[in-house]
Amino acid sequence: VHGNRIPMVSTVFELQDEIAQVESAEIISSKLMAGTSDGDFMLYGIEATMSNGNRYFILRRYSQFHYLNQQLHTEIGDIYDLFPAKRFWNNLLWDYVKTRRNDLQTYLGELLKEEENRRNKTIIRFFSPIRDPVNLQILVEGSPETETLDKEEEFQEEKQLPPGERFFGWDTLPLCNCFDPLPGKGVGKWVDEEVTNARGEVYSAQQGFRPNNAEIAHLQGVLKRMLEIKAGKITFD
Repeated sequence: VHGNRIPMVSTVFELQDEIAQVESAEIISSKLMAGTSDGDFMLYGIEATMSNGNRYFILRRYSQFHYLNQQLHTEIGDIYDLFPAKRFWNNLLWDYVKTRRNDLQTYLGELLKEEENRRNKTIIRFFSPIRDPVNLQILVEGSPETETLDKEEEFQEEKQLPPGERFFGWDTLPLCNCFDPLPGKGVGKWVDEEVTNARGEVYSAQQGFRPNNAEIAHLQGVLKRMLEIKAGKITFD
């Protein structure tokens, strides 16, 4: 941990944590996951605060929010109307991503406002850090793909950030339909950013994206592809 960065949010829980309820949840990041076997999608980082004061970090995508809402439709009907509708085209435009993120935050806030909702087993399962939070075909630690990544010294050097350097995040540009694309630049740009929550605490790449080893391996693959895009090894026509 460097500078003013807080320690990694723990995903190891004591017995009392398992029965504690999530009292609040804050979406503190939204990242484009590009080139996965599941296609391109936004992955939302959520900081959950439990009734015993402990906090942890989970990753969820819109389809998981949508599935949660479908399950709750018959249980909590009045919350259903607050959920942002599904969109099939241009759903990765940055302005739309920001709007959807705000709508999902409002939805979570209303969902956790009532004590009865916080005891709901469906909601507890959604916030569980023990379950696979991404539901992807992800690289598993010790697999041939992961071992190959470990042998790539250049990637290892890129992955190990020096003290004080920020994590490179991926930010989509408007006009994803490429009416006026930049030649050789594709539809994306690199931004140098850190994730900061409402209390002003800063998460580094390691803190914000290391809930478990399997997800680390998957995100390593995504980051490797992004580094290749940044270096010009991969372009979009």
